[in-house]
Amino acid sequence: MGEGRRRDGTRSRGDPARPGLRVAWRRQTGAALRTHSIRLRDRKRRQSGLAGRVRACGDGERCRGPRRRLAAQDALPAREDARQRPYRRRRARLVRSDFSYRTGSRLSTILVSGAGRGLGLELARQYAADGWRVIGTVRDAKVKLPPGVDRQIADVTDRGQIASLANAIREVQLDVLFCNAGIIGKRAMALGSFDYASWEEVLRVNVLGAAALAEALIDNVAASKLKVIAMMSSRLGSITESSGMTLPYATSKAALNMLVKGLAANLAGKRVIVV
Repeated sequence: MGEGRRRDGTRSRGDPARPGLRVAWRRQTGAALRTHSIRLRDRKRRQSGLAGRVRACGDGERCRGPRRRLAAQDALPAREDARQRPYRRRRARLVRSDFSYRTGSRLSTILVSGAGRGLGLELARQYAADGWRVIGTVRDAKVKLPPGVDRQIADVTDRGQIASLANAIREVQLDVLFCNAGIIGKRAMALGSFDYASWEEVLRVNVLGAAALAEALIDNVAASKLKVIAMMSSRLGSITESSGMTLPYATSKAALNMLVKGLAANLAGKRVIVV
């Protein structure tokens, strides 16, 4: 090794064939790596700041660590009604956003589809208790909703009802659109005995229903301050963790995950966050 000369004229240890190059390269590379790391850290903070508030674990699995997966099951496991209530409350607390219920001078507004039972019902109740303006969609007008929840009739598989819903709330700014409505379908379907009619119904509700609702209400979301579309996924939809069980439900949630990715890319220009 010999001495080289830096650009400022000072001497530097380096490659005798290319004086000063090695030391200068190391310094520049170190600075670039530090800058890149800072940018990645800031980007992750920005991306997780909003999405992290609506994350939850799904399928009843135990959460590990402070950062929970973006996965929550829309239908409850088969348990007695008395055991479902605390389960719903815990899950709804995990999923529920912790944003302030006010955005400027008005109350924040959330629309929860499938608010007539299960997790959707508990979400609607807790958001209303937190002071949000809550709109809950149900298929049956006889379904009782918690106090403070505005009832709207809309079956997510009925395009006419979705259009009527969009017209009824056309002037409402939706800070959060929570596409929660979903079904499990038949559970124990083995290869050779697939029920394709049941499978198609699961896809219509869990995937196409969520897509239709987001498409019909995107202007309401884009006009709000928070601009969030949240869709209820599940760990069963994971490609890497597939167990081969409940194929209709699992495939619908895998498709829903890709729908989320696609909508997030398409709506980035409108600054709408899709999780």
